[in-house]
Amino acid sequence: MIAIPTNDRLNIAQKSGRAKEFAFFDINNVENVTFKENPHKHHDHSHTDGGHNHSHADMVDMFKNDKVNVIIVDVIGKHFKKDLFNEYFEIYKTDLTDLNEIALAFKEQLNNFTKIKED
Repeated sequence: MIAIPTNDRLNIAQKSGRAKEFAFFDINNVENVTFKENPHKHHDHSHTDGGHNHSHADMVDMFKNDKVNVIIVDVIGKHFKKDLFNEYFEIYKTDLTDLNEIALAFKEQLNNFTKIKED
């Protein structure tokens, strides 16, 4: 299963963690897409001892529950990226914008993707 952040159900969202929702594509049937609201609320972050407790566990849990193994992004923040790598998700960056085009290109293994590596 592939997850792609979106704000309009047509295009990839620029900021992954702040997307309104995620499109879920079955890699074996990319015509079958479902959308789920992003459970992560950026105003819910807590600050402790001057530090920033920034967890994306709610999104990670959603991805795990929906059997996602690949997240395709335009831009991803360091905290979200770290949380995904901690759970062994694969993350790819693309310059494509159309959700359906992204899913089809990924299925066809076209060269429109760069695998993001752990820092």
